[in-house]
Amino acid sequence: MLSAATKRKLRHVVLAGTVVSFPLLYMGPVTLEEPVVTAAGLVVGVVTAVLAWLAF
Repeated sequence: MLSAATKRKLRHVVLAGTVVSFPLLYMGPVTLEEPVVTAAGLVVGVVTAVLAWLAF
């Protein structure tokens, strides 16, 4: 499937995606009450989950 070097790089991307998705998922519905920000957080979370599945 993926080489070890690619998996190492993807793990960093997964970490960054997780760090980005949490504030978006909090700020969207709670602070801003903005559905677009919430949807962006969900999209980032789904992409991060798929990349995590590939990386690990």
